[in-house]
Amino acid sequence: MVFSTAMSSLVWGISGKEILIPISTVTWISYDDSNIHISLSKEDIEKTGEHHIAHAHSY
Repeated sequence: MVFSTAMSSLVWGISGKEILIPISTVTWISYDDSNIHISLSKEDIEKTGEHHIAHAHSY
């Protein structure tokens, strides 16, 4: 996977909703495991509406 823009889309979990993940939240990429690790919590992702940009929420 190549990131060439400031955002990348991600289909999240069982709900299958598509959200946008800012490239600045990518902490590392495991090519061996085909995983992208980000600095957002599960709650941050779940609170993001479909086709919206995910960001850290205040709790």
